Amino acid sequence: MQRWLIAAGVVLVLVALGTLVYTYERYYRGPGESAFYGTWLDPMFDSDDTQYWEFRSDHTFALVMVISGEKTSIVEGRWYAGGPNIYLRFPEDWGPSRPTVMHIVDISPEQFTVRFSRESRVYRFQRATLGSPHASNQSMKPTAPLRSNVSMFATTPCRGLSLSR
Repeated sequence: MQRWLIAAGVVLVLVALGTLVYTYERYYRGPGESAFYGTWLDPMFDSDDTQYWEFRSDHTFALVMVISGEKTSIVEGRWYAGGPNIYLRFPEDWGPSRPTVMHIVDISPEQFTVRFSRESRVYRFQRATLGSPHASNQSMKPTAPLRSNVSMFATTPCRGLSLSR
């Protein structure tokens, strides 16, 4: 009888521990790194042009600017969100060899607030949507049938093209 009580107690403790871990992970843990995927307006940049951070799902980031309607990449690097921090690794020729650490203060689907490791100032990043810079509003026009284009390519000789490896 004593063995059954000990076994039942151990099972109850394991079930309670599993329930506690599941509840924490499901309801109280902060959002995962996928919350950062996308484009964010840079609050640290003071200029007429606008600067953005792009956090990509392959753990690369790009610091981009829209200059005269063109999206231009300033620098690219690697990022990782772990625990209460975001770690940024810039290229060696652009910044320090150590990762830059941003401490996450607050996060929501449309903004996140961080503080850099050596600063007391807080920065609020707003989610942004960058449209295609040269999107056309013209309706699509029909093109020539494929047959006429195929015959043109079939009769045109390709000089200097080698298919061997």
